Amino acid sequence: MDNVRTFAFVLFAAVGIAVVSGCRRESHHVLNWEERYQKGRLTILNGKWEDAENSWSELSKEGRQDGHLRQWIQMQIDILENTEADPLKSELRGVAMQEMDWRPDASLPHLAWLKKSSEAGVFKDKRVRRQAEKLIEKLETMQKRK
Repeated sequence: MDNVRTFAFVLFAAVGIAVVSGCRRESHHVLNWEERYQKGRLTILNGKWEDAENSWSELSKEGRQDGHLRQWIQMQIDILENTEADPLKSELRGVAMQEMDWRPDASLPHLAWLKKSSEAGVFKDKRVRRQAEKLIEKLETMQKRK
């Protein structure tokens, strides 16, 4: 009987520790998103293309909270606007436009910017230009339905 109580106590304590440490990790993760975002953003916009792609990839895998989605989409816009001078970041521009396409609800507020940028020839990469045109059509359809 004592062995059963000891086993139950140890099992209960282990589960409690696992739950508490998991909660701490999640809290730590959420609190550090802003810091990782700011550091990654600087690297993405100003760093070498290899470092930029690595930072973008790391941030894209992060478990962002809904409140961070607006920042994430804004960073995609910043990539599209501010990396055009670096031909080695063309792949990064492509995935930035793809991210906007995958999150149409979050991208819809930027429809006017997309149209204006497309008309002004901001999207020099052929792939990005095609993606932008498709996204504009998709967002216009969404807008009409609302």
